[in-house]
Amino acid sequence: MLIIARRKGDRIAIGDDIEIVVTEVTRKGVRLGISAPSSVVVLRGEVRDAVAEANRAAASSDIELPVAAEQVGTGVSPLAALGVNFSAPSSAGNDPGEEKTETT
Repeated sequence: MLIIARRKGDRIAIGDDIEIVVTEVTRKGVRLGISAPSSVVVLRGEVRDAVAEANRAAASSDIELPVAAEQVGTGVSPLAALGVNFSAPSSAGNDPGEEKTETT
């Protein structure tokens, strides 16, 4: 790892296409501006780690995706094909304007 000291306005070049500029230095931290080609993915470290963890979790998931994929274009929700139910709960007896009476 290369460690260098930089001040506001200083630049760091990585190859010919990537440039990092120190835009602000405060007690709370440092702000960097990054210029890179659109083909280069630039992510904060914690975002990259979260994406990697989500990918690992998805790869080890027990959900059978081919079943859901077969439903694409059929009008059937892929989640419904997997047994996920999004129907609203019955409102019978839950109307606030309705008087509740007990029968014995």
